[in-house]
Amino acid sequence: MSVESILEGICKPLLVYGTFMAALITYDITQSDIKAAGKNSIFLAIGGIAIFLLCSSGFEVAAWILLAIVPFFFISLLAMLIVTQIFKTNVNYDDGSSASITGDAIKELLGIKSQPTPDSYVNGSIDKLVGKPYHDSCDAVVPPIPTPPPITSEQRIAIETNQCDTCA
Repeated sequence: MSVESILEGICKPLLVYGTFMAALITYDITQSDIKAAGKNSIFLAIGGIAIFLLCSSGFEVAAWILLAIVPFFFISLLAMLIVTQIFKTNVNYDDGSSASITGDAIKELLGIKSQPTPDSYVNGSIDKLVGKPYHDSCDAVVPPIPTPPPITSEQRIAIETNQCDTCA
């Protein structure tokens, strides 16, 4: 009995799955990861039996689909990760500077519209109310919200890190 006649009798999806799993088990053994090699051997046995049963029942197409599920899942997961990173990426350079890269062109290409950021005010942004009187729900005129004093970036950083001299 030759190797060629053995390969002709084996279902092609089972041959692909067996080859891939044998390579994975060999890699695990070379990395001295016996636990992973044992786990993958169990997966080889269970998956091999499932694919063999599908092929022997005449469902070779279903066996190919079963093999395609895992790579399709990982490729789609990788694509989602890449797309989310494209939309907003902060790049830090060796000299300490940084840049923010947004995917506005890709969003426009895909037809994704920018969503307005919801604020805590029902009738719009609170910025519209700064320095102007407004009406509350009872139609009472409320005094204007005072405009906050301008602060420097150093003061803002100190406030954000709770290191300002006036903080309690």
